[in-house]
Amino acid sequence: ILEKIFAYFGDKDPSKISILQIEMNQDDILFRWTNESVPVRVCPKQDILAMYNRMKNQAGNTVAPGLVSIFQNDFRVNDVELAFKGLCKDRPINNKEGVAKLPPSGFDNSMPQIINPVDKLNVMAGELLQYQVPEDLCSDPENGKTRYLDLSLLTKQRLEVTSDNWLQFDKKNQEFYGVPLEGDVGREAYQLVC
Repeated sequence: ILEKIFAYFGDKDPSKISILQIEMNQDDILFRWTNESVPVRVCPKQDILAMYNRMKNQAGNTVAPGLVSIFQNDFRVNDVELAFKGLCKDRPINNKEGVAKLPPSGFDNSMPQIINPVDKLNVMAGELLQYQVPEDLCSDPENGKTRYLDLSLLTKQRLEVTSDNWLQFDKKNQEFYGVPLEGDVGREAYQLVC
């Protein structure tokens, strides 16, 4: 399945596609994935919509014939759904064309800008990590600096960090905390979203 999706979109690097879920029952297969070839520091909603539109027909009410044909020897594709995650989850687009429009007030509620990113934190197994995000991490024209913004910690796949992950983020205090164990040793990337 993954190879055919990779071929359908013409991705140059198969490692950029991550499987999120596979569920099978007697009648259906649910296959969810994310494509990491899109930008990660901003919500790449237009790119995501373009990929989604390649999977639907022109009217947008059935699966695109090209997608149906690549899986014809394996199974029949009945439907394609889009669910925004991570940075895009709470940023709806209010029209069918996928173009963000200004609210009636005329105010552009643009995304906060990263000014001083947290680049790398070194942590030893068994040691407590406690790190408060710098006040000048990001800035928003409407809400001001970091302390006035709502921050979220996401995985590199732009999903929320699960409660069983060694690294957690205290939104109220804007602080990373956790104790990595021997099994957590290695390099791991996360996204802190303003």
